[in-house]
Amino acid sequence: MEFPTFSDTGVRLPIRPEAIAFDLDGTLLDYDGHLSDSVARAVRLIASAGIRVFIISGRLQAGSERYWRDLELDTPIASCNGAFVSLPGEPPLLAMRLSAEARQILLAIHRTSDLYIHYCPDHP
Repeated sequence: MEFPTFSDTGVRLPIRPEAIAFDLDGTLLDYDGHLSDSVARAVRLIASAGIRVFIISGRLQAGSERYWRDLELDTPIASCNGAFVSLPGEPPLLAMRLSAEARQILLAIHRTSDLYIHYCPDHP
């Protein structure tokens, strides 16, 4: 079956995606946290073809914004494993927070175990 070509990249797809979401660490970034020129060019090419590109990361918003700017994106970033969604410099579109009780339970677990707990502080 021959698929039509949907962009000037020559990539043949069964459908033309409206959006593509990328993680940062180990996906767009190498394991040293570096965004290569070739990856940046590829992401910009996808965006220039009219496909919306999103960054979705476990990082804090501030840790994702640099790459959002480097990639010249205009879409919201989903950070803190999706609990915070915002355009840089704008009020959040989504900000999910744990209750005070849930935070206390997690802190107690953290203090009394050797578990690593990754949490994102409240955002301004």
